[in-house]
Amino acid sequence: MRYRLGFSSKLENSSVYIECSVRKPGVNHPIREIVKRFGKKKDLLAQDPLALEKIQREVDEMNRNCKGRQLVSSPASLESLSSDLSTLLERQSLDKQAVFETRSAGCLILQRLYDQLKFDAKFDYIKKCSEFQYDLAKIAKDLILLRILNPASKRRSSIEGPRHYLGVELNNLDHIYKSLDVLSKHKTDIIRYWNRQIGKEVPERDTSVCLYDITTYAFESTNADDLRDFGYSKDKKFNEVQVVMALATDKDGLPLDYGLYKGNQGEGATMVPFVDELKKKFNIKSFTVVADRGLNSKSNIDSLVKLGDNYVLSSKIRGASDDIKAQVLSEEGRISMNKVTDDGEIIDYGWYKEIHTDGPIKYDTPEYAFEEADEEKTKDLEAKLKHVKTASGKTVKSKLKRRYIITWTASRARKDKKDRERLIRKAKALVDSPSDIKAGFKRGGRSYVVVDMDPESARIDDALIAEQSKFDGIHVVETSLDAPALEVVKIYKNLWKIEDSFRHLKSSFRARPVNVLFAFALSAGHREADRVVSIDLKKITIGQLTGATSNKQLIGRIFHGTKYKVVYEPNMEDYLLCHAAFVMPAAFACYKTDGDLKKLRGDTAYLNRVLDANIEGYRAIRDAGHTILPKEDADFEGEKYRKTCLRFFKLMCATSLGKLCASDHAMNAIDEMSALNRDLKKFFDANGAAYPVWQALEAEAGRYLQ
Repeated sequence: MRYRLGFSSKLENSSVYIECSVRKPGVNHPIREIVKRFGKKKDLLAQDPLALEKIQREVDEMNRNCKGRQLVSSPASLESLSSDLSTLLERQSLDKQAVFETRSAGCLILQRLYDQLKFDAKFDYIKKCSEFQYDLAKIAKDLILLRILNPASKRRSSIEGPRHYLGVELNNLDHIYKSLDVLSKHKTDIIRYWNRQIGKEVPERDTSVCLYDITTYAFESTNADDLRDFGYSKDKKFNEVQVVMALATDKDGLPLDYGLYKGNQGEGATMVPFVDELKKKFNIKSFTVVADRGLNSKSNIDSLVKLGDNYVLSSKIRGASDDIKAQVLSEEGRISMNKVTDDGEIIDYGWYKEIHTDGPIKYDTPEYAFEEADEEKTKDLEAKLKHVKTASGKTVKSKLKRRYIITWTASRARKDKKDRERLIRKAKALVDSPSDIKAGFKRGGRSYVVVDMDPESARIDDALIAEQSKFDGIHVVETSLDAPALEVVKIYKNLWKIEDSFRHLKSSFRARPVNVLFAFALSAGHREADRVVSIDLKKITIGQLTGATSNKQLIGRIFHGTKYKVVYEPNMEDYLLCHAAFVMPAAFACYKTDGDLKKLRGDTAYLNRVLDANIEGYRAIRDAGHTILPKEDADFEGEKYRKTCLRFFKLMCATSLGKLCASDHAMNAIDEMSALNRDLKKFFDANGAAYPVWQALEAEAGRYLQ
């Protein structure tokens, strides 16, 4: 609701009043109503020249009293929403002090949907049972609305929510954190209640089809706990501290349930127990599970069949047997599958065919993962599956009928070819620069590079490229359904809905990775008895690890209006690695002189050795495939770099700059420097680097380094 000062006309004899917009039943737009009349403008000014200003102050007070109140509480309808949106936009345009954004209008729609589903009733019940003293329903509602409208941290939501969104009052951070513990304990009950309420509003909802997928959420941490653990992330990184999240939706993409698992769990270990538990919650005898190829394994297929479920899974054709590959490539049995417009124009052409196999399978006994370690649930699942173990107890034999549906389209063939050509270009660049080839698993352009013993032997794997090109445009779906082939393909194509849900979680919700900022400031100093001696060049290099969500805009806002020169660095891992390789040789010099760098004044030979050690470190970092940062140091083997650094080292030893910027830190952080040195040497050794000068300086540092 928005009040304003109104006039009947522009004439001097016009009437003066306060008006507002209200909604009338059956009317799809707001109607202006007069709240208070004051008489003729001419008469009011004659009695009091400040009459209009006083009336305006009264209007402002009326608006302040109603600001932030919930505009609507009736069931959602197009008419009422239209009215409320109009009122909101009018209020924003007329109130000069308002901070409400246009996007806050979305809050009205979400509030209506939320209230319509009666979610507050569940939270009120949980509050009563938990003896929670704060308004749990209000906190939960505001958190949900803000997660959709403006995903951010709890702290940021508590500050900005009340300023930008109607009715949102999330302003006590402690209450929010305490509520999360309560909500977590009642997760299962909340999800069951929500699905029941959605079922009432959408009675035609089909829960017989379960779209299933998992993702990982990585933490910039090295500490594992009961849930977080080291694993292979969805960002294709190894040894990430992470958690695994499983999500199931119905065939229309509406979420059914989610689960959180330890970060070391593989994709296949989670699906069968998750689906089994889901069937219990929804009292469903059978699901049709739809998932991507990462969840397609013999153990999963066998288990789903034994549990009475159907499946539609993407299949890994390139890893299939030679017999299956031959049948896929054979032209026998192909049926035309062209995509045409209403006018009959062919915009994409293709074909499909079916392959059926029947035979025994043998695989390692599966180890399934539950959301929480539960021995009884594990035993119950194993009893249902009735796996027959061999005498060794390591393998299971089963016999399965398998149905494959193969599709080929010209558009997919073009895309596959283009993607491969991009990777080939990367592979050729690696062959041209063997030092850039990193050890480890072959992926991306590296997958097309063959290396015998050393990087110099690198060459393009032409045979692999030729083999893969045979399957351009081909996609294989495996299923247990008896439905027509194209119907099965259509069911599988719905999988994009759950992938889209994850995409929102990972991008809009900024849920992956859980990252932090790293920075290096050009400042130094030490504390004396009565003062602090310091130097600050007002310059800072700051950023995040490679692959993490960019924080450039956030950093800009943080330092806006300060006198700091900010250098944004999106690859702080390599920056700090290079910084360590520069700092450590200087620390050796500090320890050699017991913290008095002036002893090295004029010792050009030793300072050149310090520089040589730094270059050894840089060379090891570069040869391991990392970037030398800052960029000014990229030509570290050149004469210009040597002259510049030697000049700096001489200045450091000849003035108090050395004490302020180097020795004070080194002498008061011996444990830190020792650990840094150990980690750098491990890095050098792991990458086969030679660093004799570095080792010699380390030995000369004496008793300080351990």
